[in-house]
Amino acid sequence: MGAGYLVRCNCFYQKSIPMLLNYLIILKLLVMKKTLFVLPVVIFLGFSSCQKSVQSNSTNDIQSSPSNQSQLKNPEGECYEGAGSTFFDPTCLISASQHGILDTIKKGFGFTEGPAVDKQGNVFFTDQPNDKIYRWDARSGDVSLFLTGTGRSNRMAFDKNGDLIACADMHGEVWKIHPNGTHEVLVNNYQGKLLNGPNDVWINPVTGGIYITDPIFPRDYWDASDPRKQPWEPTH
Repeated sequence: MGAGYLVRCNCFYQKSIPMLLNYLIILKLLVMKKTLFVLPVVIFLGFSSCQKSVQSNSTNDIQSSPSNQSQLKNPEGECYEGAGSTFFDPTCLISASQHGILDTIKKGFGFTEGPAVDKQGNVFFTDQPNDKIYRWDARSGDVSLFLTGTGRSNRMAFDKNGDLIACADMHGEVWKIHPNGTHEVLVNNYQGKLLNGPNDVWINPVTGGIYITDPIFPRDYWDASDPRKQPWEPTH
């Protein structure tokens, strides 16, 4: 939609303004002759011509758009770019021109979660069942172990200082993990009550405020004495 509006604006200024100037010249001559009764007619003709010009060029841009020409669908109605593409977009939300091939970077993890990108483009993610955080290097493409013993971290996000904020639900905590791997517990209760198990986190890029979700999903790795431990479905 953004490109569409820019096209319309460019079309208006490049092709419609000269037409308006011509009409204004005619208008000036008519005013000098005191024939003001034709003023509404001139204005109507000018803006009608502009509108037609904008609509015509907008339609041409849409019809000639590469993304629309390359948009393909399989027999099931799912969108794809064409030969070689592995991009899955069943509801056609993404332009076909942005589709590509998805590659597997590395296998062998228990269950990956919580990708977070630092300022250099490196991606940190958790292997939650194995209680580890890994780092994918944006330059080399290598994956290396960043931290073992993460409090069973799940979702993560970087704050403006470059520290990794992690939802660590082993003991219902939110951690701040420093670049050297050490951590501090930011919060483990709300108004004196234990957190259930922080699961998702988002950091406001303007204020730095941290927002988390705190659902109750009883874990088999919680201690038997943990007050959160209970059968499914949880009642407290």
